[in-house]
Amino acid sequence: MNAMVPFLWIAGAIHLSIAVSNYWVPGIFHYRENLAKLSPMVRQIFLVHSICIVLVLLAFSALCFFFAPELTRGAALGRFLSGFLALFWLLRVVLQLGYYDREVRAAQRLGDIVLHARGFVPGRSLFGRGAGGGEMNFIPLGGRSWQAGNSMS
Repeated sequence: MNAMVPFLWIAGAIHLSIAVSNYWVPGIFHYRENLAKLSPMVRQIFLVHSICIVLVLLAFSALCFFFAPELTRGAALGRFLSGFLALFWLLRVVLQLGYYDREVRAAQRLGDIVLHARGFVPGRSLFGRGAGGGEMNFIPLGGRSWQAGNSMS
């Protein structure tokens, strides 16, 4: 087993935690009151998009849990999916930091930090490695690469 597989399982758990946390988001951000001000069509589009995002997060989680070895092998599909996930989370973090309302982010500081960290860890730091081609390698602090079957010499 490639040394990165357990890290992909952790990323799967992070994706799952983000999807599950969306259960509380409507209450935290008062969806009912805020969406009541919109036209029915815009409200319906918003709700459908929210559901689809949760489904995408669950799919990301399933990829990490059930297809981690394939994501680490360096095949074209694994590199593509890893690259897509890295870009998805990079864009997500940039939008959160640059576009979200600063007052709301300040009022929900802990949630903002947690969302930022949960987006950065699986995104840029993990999936970016897999998109580069070849097998995903774990680079320890000493700077030497390690792959399954290789010793750290």
